[in-house]
Amino acid sequence: MILKKAINRLAWRFNGGGFKPNEQDIKAINDVITWINNQKEESIKNNRLFTKLYIYHLNKVLNDYDATIFDEIPQKELSALLAKPLSAFYLAFKQSFDDKTRESIFKRNNIVLNHLEQSEQNKINIQKMSDDDIRELVREKYDLFKIEEELKEMASEALNRFSKYD
Repeated sequence: MILKKAINRLAWRFNGGGFKPNEQDIKAINDVITWINNQKEESIKNNRLFTKLYIYHLNKVLNDYDATIFDEIPQKELSALLAKPLSAFYLAFKQSFDDKTRESIFKRNNIVLNHLEQSEQNKINIQKMSDDDIRELVREKYDLFKIEEELKEMASEALNRFSKYD
C-alpha cells in the first residue's frame, strides 16, 4: 500500500500540486508505473500457488470477521502471519501434533479433560491406563527435526506437483 500512496502523491504533484512537469517528467513517471505494474503481474505469475493459498486464507479470515477486503483487520492478520518466521510454523505444527496425540490417548482411555474439575472416574481411568499409553504420553513421538523434514518434503512435493497447473 505504501507504493500506491507514493504514486498517488506524485500524480497529485503532477496534476496541480505545485509542480509543473515537462514531457520527460511525464514519460518517466509513466515508465515507472508501467514497470511497477509489470513487476506485480510477474510476481503473481511466478507465485501462483502462494496467491491461491493467500486468497483462500483471506476469504476464511473475511468470513471469521464478517468483513470485506476493504477492512483493515483481515489484512493486518494476514500480514502478521506472513511476517512470522517459518520456524514458528514448524514449532506450532509440532505442538498441535503432540496435543492431538495426547488427546487421542485420553479419549482411548475415557479420560475427559476439564480444567475445572477432576472427576473420580478420570482418576480411575488414569490408573487403568496401559503401560504403552503411559509411555506414549511421556515420550515425544517425533522430534521437531523429523516433523520439519516431513513438512518440507510435503511442501516440496506439492510445489512440484501443482506448479504446472493454472
